[in-house]
Amino acid sequence: MHLAATAGLSILLFAAVAAAAPTTAPALPSLLERGNLTMASIEKDFRGTGKRSAYYMDEKHLNEPTFKSHPTYAWGAGVQLSALVAGARLNPGRYRADMMSYVRAVDTHWFVYDGIGGFCAADHPNQPDRYYDDNAWLVLTFAEAYEITHDPSLLKRARDTMAFILSGEDDKLGGGIYWHEQKKSGKNTCINAPATVCALRLFKLTGDAKYLNVANRLYAWTKKNLQDPEDGLYWDAVKLDGGKIDKAKYTYNTALMIRAACLMYDQTGEKAYLVDADRMAKAAEAKWWKAGGAVADEGFFAHLLAEAMLDLGRRNGDSHWRELMLQTCDYLWTNCRDSNGHFPGKWNVTADKPFDRIKVMPQAAVARLFFSVAASQKLDD
Repeated sequence: MHLAATAGLSILLFAAVAAAAPTTAPALPSLLERGNLTMASIEKDFRGTGKRSAYYMDEKHLNEPTFKSHPTYAWGAGVQLSALVAGARLNPGRYRADMMSYVRAVDTHWFVYDGIGGFCAADHPNQPDRYYDDNAWLVLTFAEAYEITHDPSLLKRARDTMAFILSGEDDKLGGGIYWHEQKKSGKNTCINAPATVCALRLFKLTGDAKYLNVANRLYAWTKKNLQDPEDGLYWDAVKLDGGKIDKAKYTYNTALMIRAACLMYDQTGEKAYLVDADRMAKAAEAKWWKAGGAVADEGFFAHLLAEAMLDLGRRNGDSHWRELMLQTCDYLWTNCRDSNGHFPGKWNVTADKPFDRIKVMPQAAVARLFFSVAASQKLDD
């Protein structure tokens, strides 16, 4: 064969191999940078203006420029504040000032009624509308913020808020805390599980034995009354009228019981708690995690389960849970994030086109996830 012909054949073979070779996907931003970009998007889209500049607005309609929103309710404020706290833990120079500013803004939900203060759903309330679970999310966030700043006012607010939560406990149905102060129709996992975690966190921070007693009491009551014996996951509520069980299951209910079990293990050293947590986590993965890392639930529920799985993995040494969370982080970034940098409510909704209407709470939940998984990597390095 002539040299020219050989060269020509080589070129053709090289071209064929190059055409068949897979295209290398661009590297994803680090988890910290993904969190930073998501928080920047929140600031751009939801930060209030004028007299509301200290707040984050609840939602935005991109195709309705005249749409007027309101400051996010206490639940959403708790998720956004938790994202700021998670950011401040990793990068205090960037997030600590905003975190403390928003702590003061959230305090405008505080309302004293019937001799006790607690957070109402809306800011600047003129009548009581207080959900015990809203208050539990804020206790957990204040406790984290206190660990970062050592500001005694944050610990005091956490303890005062916990006092309000415990005012919702009575002996009907054998114990447990109600969901809403003014609507005592049932007792839900979504308050009793986080209240257990609140009590354990406050015991760690204060050494006050009353919190450990509360945790033991609420953990036992919730497990007895609301855990599905078949799979270990948690039902939503038991009704005051006849003790009927609402058997709906949401990621965050099981999440907080996994986290409670982890913290109970920390206190007692009893491995049975980790065995129970592992059982719950595996059942939760089977129920809610889908191919590629998608999660079939609302993000503002699911981020709490993701964090609980990370907590479990750090204690039992199972790297599967962090690997699963890394997969979910990548799925969210590559499939759910639209061209404007916004995320949907559910973590299995793909962004085929830009979302017309967005809410702050789903964005904050994703930011919190990115920061939490980044922090878990830092802890294990």
